[in-house]
Amino acid sequence: MTKTAKIVHIPWWRFANLSIPLPEVDIVTINHALAEMHENAVKTIFARLYEMWGDNENKFVIAESLGYDFFKRKSKMFTDICELGFAHSGSKSSAYIWRPNLKASQAELTAATKRPSHLFRAKIQILKNIGTFIRTRIGSNLAKLIGRGPLYEATTNTSQESQIKKIRDFFDDLVPHEKTSDEKFLSQIGHSKF
Repeated sequence: MTKTAKIVHIPWWRFANLSIPLPEVDIVTINHALAEMHENAVKTIFARLYEMWGDNENKFVIAESLGYDFFKRKSKMFTDICELGFAHSGSKSSAYIWRPNLKASQAELTAATKRPSHLFRAKIQILKNIGTFIRTRIGSNLAKLIGRGPLYEATTNTSQESQIKKIRDFFDDLVPHEKTSDEKFLSQIGHSKF
């Protein structure tokens, strides 16, 4: 006997409304959105999933891409997800995969807080120095010659720049500490786990 797979679209407000039960699912996909979501929305989704699944490694959350990390919250997001009982599973693909496993997630948090080795810190410093050099006039001209760097990108990616200008304008116009329309909606319906 074979099981029939079903796909269910669960909008974010269904996770936010704690009075609505979630359907039984084995896989949750969140593509091109996690880094763009408010941190409380991410916490709510993963908290509800862990509450429903517990430590069941046959269940998982997958994200093909995290989305545009404009607010630079990616590392905090990974920490929050770990704290909620999900361990990041290594993958050879570019996708991000988390499985509910409290013990593994705690081990991941412990490993993340360890101080990086001297060799790792030296590599980071070298990369920073290279980045600083490339931003100089000589460095950018050299990078242009080898097909990399800001001058090369400025001459080849002008159409891409004009396409994302509207998105940049949107983020540049955000007022600090002002609630987004999504956050206003959450406070209006009075549902948020955090």
